[in-house]
Amino acid sequence: MAEARNKSIATDKFLLNNPFCCFCGGIVSATSRDHYPPIAIFDGRQRPDDLVVPACCSCNSLSSDSDLIVAAIARWRLSDTDRTRIEDSDNKKFARGIARRLPHILEEWFQNATGTQQKRARHKLADLGVPVTPDNKVVTLGPKTIPHLHLFAYKLTLALYFATTGSIIPSQGLVRAFFRIKEDLYANPIPSELLYYLSPSRSLRQGSWSVPEQFQYRYATDDVDSTFQTVATIRNGLVIVGFAITNPELADDTEDKLWITPPCLKDILRDPRFERRI
Repeated sequence: MAEARNKSIATDKFLLNNPFCCFCGGIVSATSRDHYPPIAIFDGRQRPDDLVVPACCSCNSLSSDSDLIVAAIARWRLSDTDRTRIEDSDNKKFARGIARRLPHILEEWFQNATGTQQKRARHKLADLGVPVTPDNKVVTLGPKTIPHLHLFAYKLTLALYFATTGSIIPSQGLVRAFFRIKEDLYANPIPSELLYYLSPSRSLRQGSWSVPEQFQYRYATDDVDSTFQTVATIRNGLVIVGFAITNPELADDTEDKLWITPPCLKDILRDPRFERRI
């Protein structure tokens, strides 16, 4: 009872100081504290009480399915034998949750599950230099899964902007994000020039407790050009790269890229542009 009351007091104080949703461009009142990345990303759903952002009810719940999907994908390893005991336990829970809530996602992942299809997929990955062991299945990430990964990437970019600057990307600002899974990074690593200007890696911290092996990020801001960029690593298998322009008048050619304004975050799961890898 006392713990719940203390959390309520902490939330009220936080919202008093941060009254607007950081995902909506500062035009909708915040009603909750959103821990992003979500607790599902972390071992045993245990996460330092750090990197908390103000969110409206709609944005807080918007990515519940996406968070579950990302939590599973980020735990995938190139070899099942490398998984930890707690990862095994978490994976089983996520598999049950996805089977119950999102059976169409599992259907897509395992649509190429025959021996011949698996062999062909392994050969394709081997050609890219990706070492996939025989004990691990190759899954398919298609148009049902990919929008969820995009939503996670854009939402994380907005959250990290708020966490690092204390400000909200305005509703007329522009956000661009993309994801790379571990197989992508074997063939095309993140360019070193992108990382050169970023801050040293940070993670979540609560006292002496930190979780860099589960989540870490780097970022850079340029007040002159009103720009922001970040690179975040999620566990074993996912990297998010995000950009933001707070003053769209300073943006160069963005017509052919998937830049969106923060209020359009809610449209990603139904926008055909986000059904493909970028």
